[in-house]
Amino acid sequence: MGRRRLERVDPLAIYVGRSREETEAPMRRWLETEWDVAAWSESTLEHAIRGSAAECAAQLRAHVASGVDRVVLIPYRYEPEQVELIAREVLPGLA
Repeated sequence: MGRRRLERVDPLAIYVGRSREETEAPMRRWLETEWDVAAWSESTLEHAIRGSAAECAAQLRAHVASGVDRVVLIPYRYEPEQVELIAREVLPGLA
């Protein structure tokens, strides 16, 4: 079998915090001021993953359930602690 070609890969911004409510405004500011979103991209606030670790895992499971088999996660403001939270608290929730 050959390698399956990906039609399009959209990066998904992700912000792990205490709650979706807490992460909403900072994520909105970040996406509105620091992201250059292509017209075809679905990398919008509506598609951004945000909230507690459990909420983020649930949102990612919804992407998987819709048929997505690969995602590119862009941690909030590229912060190293976000990478650690994603690896330690979000990804294990997908297993």
